[in-house]
Amino acid sequence: DNYLYYSIGWELVAIFVVHVDDILMCAKLSFLRYAQESLEKRFGKLKKNALPFDYLGIEHVRMAPNDVALFQQGYLKKLKPVVLAEHVKKNLTTALSKIDNTAFRSLLCSMLWLCLTRLDLISEVVLLQSEMVHPFGHHVKQLNALLTKATTNFAMLGLHFHRLLWPLRC
Repeated sequence: DNYLYYSIGWELVAIFVVHVDDILMCAKLSFLRYAQESLEKRFGKLKKNALPFDYLGIEHVRMAPNDVALFQQGYLKKLKPVVLAEHVKKNLTTALSKIDNTAFRSLLCSMLWLCLTRLDLISEVVLLQSEMVHPFGHHVKQLNALLTKATTNFAMLGLHFHRLLWPLRC
């Protein structure tokens, strides 16, 4: 995604993330109103969200007045394990067919997207990525086990951000 920031001197005023036709903006309320009015003059009425909201499968939630958390539980619930053919289940060292290979790669890439907020999974996902070209049945079994691990251990797992108060001290 493309991003930009707007500052006046050393004061950060706003941060923008642009994805296709979506703009995710973080700023003071006065600047948000100014930006919305300017964009609506040019493009018409905008769809506006405030916390909590879902953006690209990532839930943005205010946990406390100065805390924001990012979760992907809704996205995770949509992921389904890869179902192997019977002959592959019997011999896990069998190379996957094109269809099974595509299903493996699809779930693996979905699990990689999940790693944006689930850092506890990233080492296993990256390890399985080294098998993207020629996976075997045992790789699918490992991936399905990782999906089970992710779905059974997800309570409050995500990224939590706390507002930093100035002056910062080491």
